Order: sequence, then C-alpha cells, then structure tokens
Amino acid sequence: MADDNEELQADEEVPAPAEDGFEQLEIDSPAERSGHVAVTDGQCMYVWGGYKNAQVRGFYDFYLPKDEIWIYNMETGRWKKSKTEGDVPPSMSGSCAVCVDQVVYLFGGHHARGNTNK
Repeated sequence: MADDNEELQADEEVPAPAEDGFEQLEIDSPAERSGHVAVTDGQCMYVWGGYKNAQVRGFYDFYLPKDEIWIYNMETGRWKKSKTEGDVPPSMSGSCAVCVDQVVYLFGGHHARGNTNK
C-alpha cells in the first residue's frame, strides 16, 4: 500500500470506503492540510491556505499556495480548484475567515515571517 504522499500503482488495492458515515470522494480534492480556513455560504464550502507536512521528501511543514482556493459544491459533491483574486495575502495558516456573497474575507494568521493582523 502506498503512503499518503504517493500515488497508488495500478496493481495495488484501493482502500475500501470508510463505514463511519463519510463518503469517499473519487475526484480531485485539496491536499491534506492543517491550519487552513474552511467557510461556507450554505451552498459551497471554500478551503484556503494552511500548511502541509512533507517530511517524506526531507522537508518539514510548508505553506500551501496562496493563489488557489478549493470550492466544494455541497449539492453536486464535487471539488473545483480556483485562482484567488483581489488583494491576496501571503500563504498562511491559522487565519480567521467569513464568507459573504461568495467572497471570502480573511483576517490575520501566521506566515513565514511571523503573525499578521492584515
């Protein structure tokens, strides 16, 4: 079985879906992450930022790209990766956010040079 950071080979068995009430998605979805923002407008969930641990490649935690936001449509059950627009903050984790009229507003967080209130 491949670890979480490797793709499955064609001859490897795909793990069975969890039986704890969650649905296993078989489509593109955001990378695993911590310290991210996830907000909803009632129809979609917007996921931005955070960090990922990549010790398997000799690196440690790194911030995920600031110029992408993942959008999960709760009606269709599909993820879509979109580019961020406007005054984009640096890649961060630990931010607070709210979604108003399909616009995600971020405040604060932690980035490579420390904490911010912008």
